[in-house]
Amino acid sequence: MSMPEPSFSYGWFIIASVIISIISWNLFNHGLTLLKELEEQHLKEAHQRLTLEKEIHHLHTLDDEYQKLYRWNHDTSNHLLALSLLVEHGEYEQALSYIQELKDSEGKHYETSESV
Repeated sequence: MSMPEPSFSYGWFIIASVIISIISWNLFNHGLTLLKELEEQHLKEAHQRLTLEKEIHHLHTLDDEYQKLYRWNHDTSNHLLALSLLVEHGEYEQALSYIQELKDSEGKHYETSESV
């Protein structure tokens, strides 16, 4: 008794397996390519976020410095106004005393304003 031959040929099975393997390999490579592109995009966005955070910090620092400068200018204007009024009224001794107070308190003023 002889065995019946299979209804399909092993050649077609091998060809189909090779085609499926090639398609699977191409899909796998395409997935890796997409993954690589997504990773590069993520790194680029992370770098941009860090750069923006640094710029924001720098802008806050600049704003703090501008605020200090504004306060200093305001204080200086007030001191000059006080001195000019004292001089206009002929109160030269008080003007000199006021200048001396400013000189004596200069270090204390900057220590307290720097800590604020």
